[in-house]
Parts: sequence; structure tokens; C-alpha cells
Amino acid sequence: RVAGAEARVAGAEARVAGAEASSSSDEEAEAAEGRDDAVPLGRLWVSAPGTVSPLHFDATDSYLCQVRGRKRMLLWPAALLDQLRPYPPEHVLARRLQFDVTGGAPHADAHREVGAPMEVVLQPGDVLYFPAQWAHYTEALPAHVDGRLGASFSLGFRTDGRYLL
Repeated sequence: RVAGAEARVAGAEARVAGAEASSSSDEEAEAAEGRDDAVPLGRLWVSAPGTVSPLHFDATDSYLCQVRGRKRMLLWPAALLDQLRPYPPEHVLARRLQFDVTGGAPHADAHREVGAPMEVVLQPGDVLYFPAQWAHYTEALPAHVDGRLGASFSLGFRTDGRYLL
């Protein structure tokens, strides 16, 4: 398990971590506006099976490219964001959501109100696009690579559209 190691790769910041955590804040992106080299365009996520990224939303459009292993994502459209109970913008957990994705008995009413999420299982070679403010929960699934249980490798990209062809 490698945690917190950072490296510059082709002008983009790569993060290697045992847990998938959002590492760059929207405030950093806003502060760096106009400086092409200041905002990471891509991230490398290396995740052991069972690693989760808690329910949250990104302020920009996102692409997730699955390179190795498998990853399960639950997604809710931006129109449901308020029902998923976001923390206030000034809170330390801003962009995280308080909705319990497990749907256990104490939360069954909330799940009926919000409805079922879209569920996607990414395999190697798959690319998922999701718009800004779409809520998502991510879980690295067990996957056998070369006969062994292996880690999930994903590349994530965020964009405001400036970098699209």
C-alpha cells in the first residue's frame, strides 16, 4: 500500500493512494484559473479491492478510465443533489454527501424518496463520463490479474471543457 506519494507525469499530477480520496479542491482549481500548469488534469488511482471513495460530487465534468481491475460506481444526477444532503460549502467535507448508500433499514425511506442510483461496473478499457455535480460513490472490486488478486488502476480526468478537442 502506497499512500501520499505524488509525482508529476506529463504535466499532470498523479496521485497514488490506497484509498480513493479527492485530492485537489475546487478552490485550488479556481485559484489556478488561467495558469494551465497549475491544475492537475489527470490522476492515477491505485486501489486495493474493497477500497471506496465516499459519496461526493465534482464541480467539473469527469472521465474515469479503467486500466486494470474492476470498479463499481453508483451515480445520481445533479437534479437529486439536494436530496442526497450535501455538507455546506464552508464545511471541511464540502462536496461530500450525507446520504447513506447502503440503504439499510433506518434509511429505507430516504432511498425510496431518492430512487435507485445508476450502477456501472467498469472493466479494463472502459471509460465513464459523468457531468459536473453528479453524485458518485466508487468501490474497487476484487479482480484476478494473472491468476492473482490484483489492485484496480484507474485514470481520472476532470475538465471544464477548455481541454477538449
